[in-house]
Amino acid sequence: MASASSTSNSRPSKNPQPAQTSGQQMKPPLSNNAVYTRVARQVTCKYCGNEVQTLIDYSPGVGAFLLCGSLFVLGFVFGCCLIPLLLDSCRDVKHYCPNCGKLLGRRDLL
Repeated sequence: MASASSTSNSRPSKNPQPAQTSGQQMKPPLSNNAVYTRVARQVTCKYCGNEVQTLIDYSPGVGAFLLCGSLFVLGFVFGCCLIPLLLDSCRDVKHYCPNCGKLLGRRDLL
C-alpha cells in the first residue's frame, strides 16, 4: 500500500499551480475593450494602470453639426438650428484619465 501512494505522488498534477512571486503582486491585464457611455465611469487606465473614475468632456462632433444642418433645412433659421451644439445629449463625449490626462475612449453621437 505504501508503494501505491508514493507512485501517485510522483505523477504531475493535471492542474499545475501558478508560480508564486516573492513580494510582488500580479496585476490583472489591462482591458482595452471598455464600453464608454455618456457618463463618467470606473475603469483601469491603459496608460498608467490605475483604477480611476474618468473625467468627461463634451464637445460638438459631426452628429451635432449634421443635426444643425438638418434643422436649418427644415426651417429652424433664427438661431434655433444651433440648439444641438448646446445640448450635451447631442455632443460627443471624451473620457480622460484624471491621473495622467490621456484620452481613454470616446462616445460619438453617430
